[in-house]
Amino acid sequence: YMDFLTKGKGIAAERIVLYGESLGTGVAVAMAKEHPALRGLILESPYTSMTAMARRRYFYVPVDLLLKDRYDSLSKIGGITMPLLILHGKRDSLVPFTFGRSLFEQAGSKDKVFETFPEGGTMTSTSTGPEKRFWLF
Repeated sequence: YMDFLTKGKGIAAERIVLYGESLGTGVAVAMAKEHPALRGLILESPYTSMTAMARRRYFYVPVDLLLKDRYDSLSKIGGITMPLLILHGKRDSLVPFTFGRSLFEQAGSKDKVFETFPEGGTMTSTSTGPEKRFWLF
């Protein structure tokens, strides 16, 4: 996708902000790691790894043996230095708030913000409007 945007459409990497929400945050972190020249990264309701998510839901299944794509964002986020905005609801019943907090604490970016929504659930921040979501960039 990045080649399509940068080479095919002529968009400078420095103008692209990656956005991932919930399940898509693992892909967004992986792409940010591969493309460090991007403008920034926004993660909404992010998880630390697919393995950690699967263990929470399916504690009785050997997920370590079954998962091929682990999307281990926690191991990658330290190497990401672009501006980072993480949005997470404290009442998220799907992705634990602690996952978002852990990613924020491990993030290598010097320009990072963790936006908390005290009454928010999964992907609650979409109701706040774009001015709240993209102010960092």
